[in-house]
Amino acid sequence: VPRRPTKVLAGGRIMTFLHNSYSAGIAGTETTGHAERGGYGGYVGAGPTNVRVKPGESSLEEMVKETRRGVLVTHASFFPNLVSGEFSTTVDQGFLIENGERKSPVKNAMVGGHILELFGKIESVSKEGRTIGKGHFFPAIKVSQAKIAGR
Repeated sequence: VPRRPTKVLAGGRIMTFLHNSYSAGIAGTETTGHAERGGYGGYVGAGPTNVRVKPGESSLEEMVKETRRGVLVTHASFFPNLVSGEFSTTVDQGFLIENGERKSPVKNAMVGGHILELFGKIESVSKEGRTIGKGHFFPAIKVSQAKIAGR
């Protein structure tokens, strides 16, 4: 089954899910052609390629200047629970922001929570971004009241 472009999120709402033939049969819907194997000998699941998050209006520097206190995460290791939506992210590299300025480096902190709650806390999205992995494009996303642990 050929993979087809699928809009999963729009306006902060889930529009649909990605399916392979197996998961579509269980859900009683049509496949979106998103079968994916997690490596040689791995299980076949459903997964995305070419994820594109729509850029926003602000520059990253404007977003930093508008932040009274926060953390700018520049590199992280993301560990989602694909069933529950819970996640934890190791902040491998970032900066403490105070009064609109980057201050000291942040390393080995954790951000966690539920992905749907995080969507509801989006304040702004940057107009610039970067492409990583399988053609995924992500702008910077500013969220309020994220749960952060670390020193």
